[in-house]
Parts: sequence; C-alpha cells; structure tokens
Amino acid sequence: MNNIIPSTFWQTGQCFLVVSTPNSWPQILTETLTEFSVSPYDLSEIGKDLTVTVAETRELRRLAHTTPTQGKMRLCVIYQSDQLNHESANTLLKVLEDTPEKTRFLLLSNTNNVLPTILSRCAYFNLQNQAQIDSQIIPLAFAQDFATVSLKIGETVKNGLATNLIDSWSKEIIQSMNPNADTLRWLIEIRSAISQTSVNATALLETTYLHITHQIPFPKSLEFKIRTRNGNI
Repeated sequence: MNNIIPSTFWQTGQCFLVVSTPNSWPQILTETLTEFSVSPYDLSEIGKDLTVTVAETRELRRLAHTTPTQGKMRLCVIYQSDQLNHESANTLLKVLEDTPEKTRFLLLSNTNNVLPTILSRCAYFNLQNQAQIDSQIIPLAFAQDFATVSLKIGETVKNGLATNLIDSWSKEIIQSMNPNADTLRWLIEIRSAISQTSVNATALLETTYLHITHQIPFPKSLEFKIRTRNGNI
C-alpha cells in the first residue's frame, strides 16, 4: 500500500491536521501509526461518534501527558476536528502548543472549517487540494519550460497551495526518484518556513524546482528574509 501522505510531512511538527474525506481516514491513521511506531495500546481516539465533547478533550489532554507503554510514541487522534466548539478547543490549545516529547496529535477533518486557533498549532495537509495540485502541476521528472513553471508556481502560491506543491514534489521524489538527505531536509525546512512565516514562497519554490531539476546541491541551511512588498529570498 502506497502512502497517501509523504513522509516529509510527519517531520514538520508534533501536531498534524489532515483534511480529507472520511473514507481515507483509516489509511491515514495506519500511516501515522507506522511513521511514529505507535502501538495499539498507546492510541487514543475521540470524535468517532460525530461529536467531540469537552469531557473527551479533557481526557485526551490527560492521556497526552502519559508515557507510551509499548511503542515509541503515544498518538492522540481527534476525528471531526471541524466540529470542535470553542470550549473543547480551549481545552486542547495548551497541549497542542506544548505537546509532550513522546506524544503526537492527529486531527482529521472533512472540511476546512477548523477553528483558526487549532489550525495555527498544527502542520496542515489538505488531500483535496493535493488532488488539485497533482492535476495542475507538471511532475518534476517531466522536462518543461521554466517560464511556464514559474507562472504555475505563482498561481499555486496565490491560491494558498504552496505547501501542497511541496508535498507533491516530496511524494514524487520519494516514490520515483533517488532522494538524498539534503533534498529531503530542504523540502522539510521550506515547508515549515512557508507554513509558519511570511516568506517569499514563490521564490523558495522556484529555487527548489531549479535545484532539483538541475541537480544542484542545496545550501546547508535555509536562510530567508521575511517577505515585504518587494522582498526577495
């Protein structure tokens, strides 16, 4: 079974929000359990009955602070994350912001209507947007004019899909190319930078594309300027 989410995504934090149709949630859960070596005894889930109560979120917060019993990590899963009300969300905010070292949170939602306070504390992956990216962006392995690529990258950033493009490239590299540690490190770093700060995402993506397609080594560290109206990398 091929992973539907690139492994680089799981390296961008401790709390993850995935927006997709519910029929894909079992596979996403399986991938997460495998990625973090979580045993069935260290899995806690709420929201399966289409609601998320305050009592459930309080219990999940308590469990998040307990030590894994058999696996390397404890995994706390919240289904229907778009159904969290403000009281339930407030119960979770602190543990999402300061998650224990050996705990990971997986939030699953069928829509983008997740409270901003929750979204801001999670690495974000939208499988619905990913399908759109996969259909619009020519793969890395396909020769193409850079001017065309640059225009497509600009539209991707304009539509708020920059991190989805990185995920698409990451998945392609992992599955069909010969990834090296520097390339994967770079993809992880720029994904984190684009999702957490106001960097010049277009310039970062263009640079990344040129480095990969022309097999140019990436810098040892990512240095960027905060985007201003005329800012550049």
